[in-house]
Amino acid sequence: MSDHSSSSEARKAKSSKEAKVKSPHRYRICGTPVRTGCRTCKIRRVKCGEERPFCKRCTSTGRHCDGYEVITDPRKQNATKKQLSIHVGVQFGTREDPLEPAMLDFFRTFTAAEFAGDFSTEFWERRVFQAATIEPSIRHGILALGAIHKNYTETYQQPRAVSKEPTPTQAFAFRQYTKAIQILRESIVREPYSLDMTLISCILFICFDCLVGDQAAALVHLKSGLKILDDIHATNAPSSVAAQCARDYSPLLLVLGGQIAAFINPNAGVDRGAFWAAMKRAGCSTSQFTPFQSLEEARYSLRTLGADILHARQTNWKYVTEEIVTSEFGPMIRSHYMALKNWSHRLDAFIERSANSDPITRPVRIRGVSILKAHHLLFSMNAAEPHTPAWKYEEILDLSEVLVLEDKAYWVSQPMPRFMVDTGVIVPLVYTAVRSPDIEHKKRAIGILEQAPGREGLWDTRCAIDIVEGELATAGGHTPRLRIPYFYDEEGKMRRG
Repeated sequence: MSDHSSSSEARKAKSSKEAKVKSPHRYRICGTPVRTGCRTCKIRRVKCGEERPFCKRCTSTGRHCDGYEVITDPRKQNATKKQLSIHVGVQFGTREDPLEPAMLDFFRTFTAAEFAGDFSTEFWERRVFQAATIEPSIRHGILALGAIHKNYTETYQQPRAVSKEPTPTQAFAFRQYTKAIQILRESIVREPYSLDMTLISCILFICFDCLVGDQAAALVHLKSGLKILDDIHATNAPSSVAAQCARDYSPLLLVLGGQIAAFINPNAGVDRGAFWAAMKRAGCSTSQFTPFQSLEEARYSLRTLGADILHARQTNWKYVTEEIVTSEFGPMIRSHYMALKNWSHRLDAFIERSANSDPITRPVRIRGVSILKAHHLLFSMNAAEPHTPAWKYEEILDLSEVLVLEDKAYWVSQPMPRFMVDTGVIVPLVYTAVRSPDIEHKKRAIGILEQAPGREGLWDTRCAIDIVEGELATAGGHTPRLRIPYFYDEEGKMRRG
């Protein structure tokens, strides 16, 4: 019996082995299909690890993870994955606001592209959507931004009569903004919160604050973001995940911070020198001789240099003597003069390299280049005050007219005004109109602004026109209607070039 059993087992093993050898095909055993995997794994038809915001199955093999679908129904989100990095106590209500799908679609279709603007930013094109799939506070944040954008497109042509009642879209935007802040606060209190998600939320809050004109709230959120960056830098661990977060989000915080600083009231008790110092620390640390690989790098480098210039002016202006003012560079520090000149050379070199590439795929975007040149000129005028020759004001106006032509082309393709979180043409035009003593410069600035309706963060075209008209009134011996702190010194006196 034993021998018979042994021989039977041997025959089975042999036949099994032969079957394996004979089979000419190799079959791949696919993972259990899931509906919540990333887009890349779905296309490849493999099981997704579902790590957020990027799955390890993609990143560990060098592939690009395209993120996850944004779930518009919060009930589906709670039911699909219990192990997501969302605290169990943070849940949406049982009913979805009927405006949510429309506002999410508006943000995806229009707002994200507007915020990316003339620069390719992964934050607006991909990362914020990935984060919104797992963090309710971020999802509410992008809903608020989409709604406030839609409200602007619907109301910007209406008379500016102050309405006591908000529009339904505007009310929805503020509800979503309030929910986003509330959920973030609850999450931070209950458990350690992702540094990545905290910085994304901070950026979204700053954008919303600027676009509704709440400079005080924007300053609070900006300070929080800069404090996080300072804490990361204090650890002195450049290879850490936290350090990578700082590198990812510093450019956006620096871009947003510049315009907020312009509205800081000199009498509000804010240490503007310390603020600009924090902005400097958020700047890039690459060499001034490193070639630019993209317009985004050029913008980050220029904003870093701008923060350094404005910090120097804020802290050293009281020590500027008549001898310094009448020297070769005026009050501009020689190092700033050389850095600005070097930046311009690097931008020209990048444009020349890119001009030889395929016109369809080349990274240079003409409008983005014009904006950078206008802002470079603006910083050089800031650094050299009060030695600003008339030709620089005229060059700002010329560049602005080029940008407005681009805006007109945009207006034809998209029947809505520009709606950006970064500064574009408004600040250079207002600066020129305020600082230039030439009446014709002021009139020309108004003419350009009237052709470029839209909003750029805290700045609105209508508000800008009011400021410039106020300058014309001042030139005629009248009192201006509006005063922006950026254009005044600590004693409230106009700083002129």
